Amino acid sequence: MIEICAKLQRLSVVMCDAGYVPHTEFILHDLEEEEMVFHLGHQSEKLAIGLGLIKTAPCTPLQIKKNLQVFLKIATLSQSSFEK
Repeated sequence: MIEICAKLQRLSVVMCDAGYVPHTEFILHDLEEEEMVFHLGHQSEKLAIGLGLIKTAPCTPLQIKKNLQVFLKIATLSQSSFEK
């Protein structure tokens, strides 16, 4: 996991140097800007990209898919825990 996070950090620096600005306006939690950027950089899809970059040869195409079924289960679980 440490290796994946380090890879994502290096990728983030390259992207920011190229002009990328993370979109934090959709985060509804009361967090400092720095914390929001950190959490955006550690989403499951980005972790999958980091792992793919580490485990594959350079220039290998990566295809990352979001499992909406898992997302819906987590959302339902979260919602039901707030209703109690």
